Amino acid sequence: ENGIINSDSKFGLANYCILRTLFDYVDEVIKDYPYTPEQLVALIEEHDILKTKFEKKLILLAEIKQEQQEKVILEIESE
Repeated sequence: ENGIINSDSKFGLANYCILRTLFDYVDEVIKDYPYTPEQLVALIEEHDILKTKFEKKLILLAEIKQEQQEKVILEIESE
């Protein structure tokens, strides 16, 4: 407005510039991208499987730590 850019419009302008740049180069990126759509789907599915396994391991680790913490608390309380 009137040559003054407030913080909201600076943010919007930055987003616009980023998107404009992406749209300008998207055709080149797609041409150079080494994967077919089928390969991308397979990669995404594999990523989801690995992510699920990782999350399960984190949950198990958290449960083990919780059990250890409870044991330590019980030991401290029994002293």
